[in-house]
Amino acid sequence: PGVKFLSSTSMGEIIRDQEIGVDEYTMWSILNLWVKRGPGTEEDKIAHAKALTSHIQLLLIDPAQLKSQIKKCGFVEPDDVEKALEEIELMLENDSPDDKERVIVEGAGDGRVNGVYVLAEDEVGLKGDEVMFLKEGDEGEG
Repeated sequence: PGVKFLSSTSMGEIIRDQEIGVDEYTMWSILNLWVKRGPGTEEDKIAHAKALTSHIQLLLIDPAQLKSQIKKCGFVEPDDVEKALEEIELMLENDSPDDKERVIVEGAGDGRVNGVYVLAEDEVGLKGDEVMFLKEGDEGEG
């Protein structure tokens, strides 16, 4: 929408803004839309977008989106996408259940409530500022 009217300077200010409240994929999407519909020649926009991609942390983007969209966009270097994918894979390999945030509940007055609860990530239906903990080892007990 309004992205197509932004100058390269304005686009640069948006992409460099670390305080903006959007995720990295959204930042890439804004830049991608500007490259496709913004003012100026495609060649100039791609050159400017290439310079701005260093401000987008690719390793925070879903691997499927990196492979399907971002790698093919024309302004993100395929090598940068591959490096991000390797970093994501390494992080997942090193992701230990012991690293997850836990809460221990004791003396709750009901023995079924006592136990260790693990922070649930990306639960459907939670708002941005809400968190949910799930009881460890509670599959079908009760």
